[in-house]
Amino acid sequence: MQIVETIGNLELMNREKTLFLCSKKTPIGLYEPVFQWIDSLTSKDCVACFNSTDMESEVLKALLVSEIPTILFVMNRFTDVNNLQIERALHDNRMLIVVLKRDEPRGSGLTPKLRNQYVLSICQHIVCGYINKNGSIFSLLAGRDNLRKLVDN
Repeated sequence: MQIVETIGNLELMNREKTLFLCSKKTPIGLYEPVFQWIDSLTSKDCVACFNSTDMESEVLKALLVSEIPTILFVMNRFTDVNNLQIERALHDNRMLIVVLKRDEPRGSGLTPKLRNQYVLSICQHIVCGYINKNGSIFSLLAGRDNLRKLVDN
């Protein structure tokens, strides 16, 4: 996986990072434990995330509003350029956007798996809102001792 571009505070890459992941299909009771986890974070934390699923998008918004230092990983280009919360977080040096190279044009094939493996390798902790046992991230997380599941079905 190759970094194409970075936007924001590169120093966040040197901090201890927690990656937030969530399967696309989630149980209805997921919001409460996820937002309790976000409420427990402080400005001393640093959360890495994607914006690939509905829950990841909600978590990104909550991190920005809560002013938690955040690293957002995107593929090929960053398109949310008119987001005031992102603009404020970048201005306040509490956000880094990392643009990764997409190998396949539509994110098919190995690209999502390689992206996940790369980000997992640079994060010290993993918090999963929910892991679908039939989903793509299940096998990547198997046997990890730095994993915390917020909902385990």
